Amino acid sequence: MDTILNITNFKFNKPYFPQSEILELFNISETTLKRYIAECKSANDLGMFKIDGVRQNMFEPKMFLNWLIENKINGPQQYDYQKAEVDNLKTNITKLTRGTN
Repeated sequence: MDTILNITNFKFNKPYFPQSEILELFNISETTLKRYIAECKSANDLGMFKIDGVRQNMFEPKMFLNWLIENKINGPQQYDYQKAEVDNLKTNITKLTRGTN
């Protein structure tokens, strides 16, 4: 599964998604997403933004995917649980390219 992940291979049917749909699209838990937000220097790096009148955070999927690739998949993996998380992310991202997620 050591394929090179190229962000241009991914097509999304909307320019941005509410948080609940990002969780489903990338098959991650809300707790994991909250951890990513806490780890991130800026919410903008994750592609996260607010829209007045909308309760959920909104995400630009390509920016979110790019952050995942740069910071999680290609980032340092010191512990076994980090390696397992990266393996799960790779599997889920591969499903995105196939349109099976």
